[in-house]
Amino acid sequence: MKQTNFSLLKKFDTMKVWMIEDTKRAMIDAKANFLVAQGLFAYTEIIGSFITGYGKENSGNNFDTFFERLGPKYNILLKKHNKRRLGQSSHIVYDDLRCGLLHEYTIKRKGFIIYNTNRILDDDEIRNTKVRWFDNGELLETSGVMYVKDSRNKGYWLIVDPIYWLDFKNAVDEYWRQICNEKNVELRRNFFKRARDINFKNFDV
Repeated sequence: MKQTNFSLLKKFDTMKVWMIEDTKRAMIDAKANFLVAQGLFAYTEIIGSFITGYGKENSGNNFDTFFERLGPKYNILLKKHNKRRLGQSSHIVYDDLRCGLLHEYTIKRKGFIIYNTNRILDDDEIRNTKVRWFDNGELLETSGVMYVKDSRNKGYWLIVDPIYWLDFKNAVDEYWRQICNEKNVELRRNFFKRARDINFKNFDV
């Protein structure tokens, strides 16, 4: 491996650790529900850009590319909601969630709730988190992002910070293992292209 490639991989490793640890501290110590959701959605797009190799001109696709790596439920959510608004962006989840929270401080168009935890949870406890849906009191099988309707057929986005954080952590760690494997030629090519397109060289770690 060339030294320059090694250096870029090392910088990325530090970056992903900071992403994971900073959002964890904000979630547990500060109970910063909105800030954690904003950070995780932004980080989802950023990691996606390393996978595709493209920048802001590809923002929606970058977000989707990593979002679907978070797990099967996220992939199903994308397929269900994307391309439903004719004549507008086909990246509905990205537009409603990531763009809404980062540009407007609220999720777009729909009602929404952002859940957090009031205590430190280990990974198993996070994985088994259940959310009580306020309309009918039933316990839902949960994901980090859900779309539900109440008894009046009103749609809500539910963001569960701890689950999204855990799924993000697992997915970015898996991506890290993949780009460290020289057999993943295309994935590594896109990673190094993106790393060299941005100001990564001055990310001194």
